[in-house]
Amino acid sequence: MASNILRDPPAALRTLMAGFHQDFVHDVERAGSFDAAIARMPAEWLDPEDQEGLRPVLRALLDRASPSELKGLLRHSDAGYVFKAANARRIFELWAEALGA
Repeated sequence: MASNILRDPPAALRTLMAGFHQDFVHDVERAGSFDAAIARMPAEWLDPEDQEGLRPVLRALLDRASPSELKGLLRHSDAGYVFKAANARRIFELWAEALGA
């Protein structure tokens, strides 16, 4: 499942990754920290149905994808930032925690 997600991420995941746009620094300032801004993204960017559907996707990625694969997923998305592998994994962990996945 993780390899399919890496090749063709669902729309809800693409939406979250696109949230790392040029004005994301303002989201960080508003939230108080980088981690807090990331953790708020699912609630702010997705409707409840998309949040529910994203839980198993995030769990599969965290269970099966390497940090480098997660970095690549972000790099090939509409994200306007480049992340190190460890930071990329942390992003997916924060989203999963925020959704209770």
